[in-house]
Amino acid sequence: MFLLFDIGNTRLKWALSNSSNIISTGAIDLTDLNETVLDQQFASFDQPSSIFLSNVATKSICNMVIKWLNDRFQTDVSIVKVTKNACDIKNMYSDPSSLGVDRWVAAIGARHLVAQGDLIIIDVGTAVTIDWLSNQNTFEGGVILPGLALMHDSLVEQTAGIKSEYSDLTQIIGKTTKECVNSGIGFGLAGAIERIVDEMNKNINRPTTVILTGGGSKSLAAIMKFDSFNEPNLVLLGLLKLAI
Repeated sequence: MFLLFDIGNTRLKWALSNSSNIISTGAIDLTDLNETVLDQQFASFDQPSSIFLSNVATKSICNMVIKWLNDRFQTDVSIVKVTKNACDIKNMYSDPSSLGVDRWVAAIGARHLVAQGDLIIIDVGTAVTIDWLSNQNTFEGGVILPGLALMHDSLVEQTAGIKSEYSDLTQIIGKTTKECVNSGIGFGLAGAIERIVDEMNKNINRPTTVILTGGGSKSLAAIMKFDSFNEPNLVLLGLLKLAI
């Protein structure tokens, strides 16, 4: 059995898997993350054969999780890094060391899901990343823009007189300041993503498959005007592919 960890900017996501499928998953907000919480979450787990971890959070958070894993399971942790090649995918980023490991592993997970063709991979998290994996298995890079919560907080913090709390949008025309802010952010970000995907498709000039992932993907998928499918565990699937 494999134990897989995806430490993002706001959450730690984990999965227990065999050599072909994810069996169970869970998540812990980084604001709640400590050794006691980890003890409780994994109290009943048997010894895994391997542990794989990707991290885009702070070094201190990553080190704490690694230390806990070493103490709990007495097993070395494989820390996934961005490379020039992995799982038959070639990295075309100008400086591979500057590519976020979550984007790289998500691309590997996307190819694990869809064996052929051009893929546009949209991760709606703290930031939104939109990347192209070509039909020749080359990771071509893409676009980064602020996520829903970042856009909301930036507007509220930098604009006098606007008071709002972020929530999922329900309608385009707001009747309160909160509804107006969240409608603008939600539909605005959806429109930006639609435009970017449209421009990418013009550049690629072949049929593409769009895969959505990340904590904000479901709320945006409902209002975006292109076909896609949602895979919440895309990075974890990429870690599984690397593990086997």
